[in-house]
Amino acid sequence: MSQKGTHDRLAHRLACTLILLNQGSKLTPKGLADKFNVSVKTARRDLDRLDAIGLQQDEQGRYFLPSYLLGKLTFHEIDRLIMLSGIKDLFPETGAGLLHDLFDHMAQNALLSDAQGARVSRCVEIRQAEAAVAERRRLDLRYRNGGAVDLYAGLAPYKVLFERGAWYLVAADGDQLKTFHFDKIRTLVPLDTHFQPDPAMLARIQAGDNLWSREALNEVLVAVDAEAADYFKRRTVLARQHIVQERADGSLVVSTEVIHPSQILPIVRYWIPHVRILDPQEMQVSLERQLRAYVGGVDA
Repeated sequence: MSQKGTHDRLAHRLACTLILLNQGSKLTPKGLADKFNVSVKTARRDLDRLDAIGLQQDEQGRYFLPSYLLGKLTFHEIDRLIMLSGIKDLFPETGAGLLHDLFDHMAQNALLSDAQGARVSRCVEIRQAEAAVAERRRLDLRYRNGGAVDLYAGLAPYKVLFERGAWYLVAADGDQLKTFHFDKIRTLVPLDTHFQPDPAMLARIQAGDNLWSREALNEVLVAVDAEAADYFKRRTVLARQHIVQERADGSLVVSTEVIHPSQILPIVRYWIPHVRILDPQEMQVSLERQLRAYVGGVDA
């Protein structure tokens, strides 16, 4: 079979798999292999390609999307995830059009709320950053640091990173490699000047070395009840997960490190009532306030 034919088949399998996941289906490599008439090894490789979306597994080994993502993956979001996970280059020329046809009907046609508008704005900035990385084009950023907004001029962008539910830009500021959270970016302006990537910085990024040096990693302690403890012992659910204590009742105290609450709060919400944030306490208080607002229909 020609390379184009192989790519067409891959595009079809991945698009159909994404639709099933977005609709709430729980999938196994064996089930996908039967559905698409491919080997289990190929089906498992397809699922591995989609790992950037945040797939999880249940006790039966079935892959699924977290509840907070179900039905919310628009074409633009999925297209971006595919690009970042290294799949984009496998699609034929018609790949983007195929995905657009399949996912466009999922896009929300209603007027955007303020929160949705902010998400769309970040989507534009992420795409601008991705283009700058590909074109080796420098950037100017206005970035919120605490209560101030700082200007970072002439940054050399190396990577757009999706880490446990949050988006980051990895860029060189002079001879320093820094990580910028997209939620804190106020403006992003691509420049007409270009840069030559530093092999040493590329090697550091590839190794994941000190990518978070600009913003201190914050430790979060999480309590996991006995019913969910075995899952946390068998799989790495949280970023930089470390089991601090196994209690006599079978529950766990688990440590993780995050830069921004968005890296952990969606995961904790998904595992309610089996998981609770112990420290910092204000993070748990904030989560409970958000949940009360959601249930009561009042502003958080």
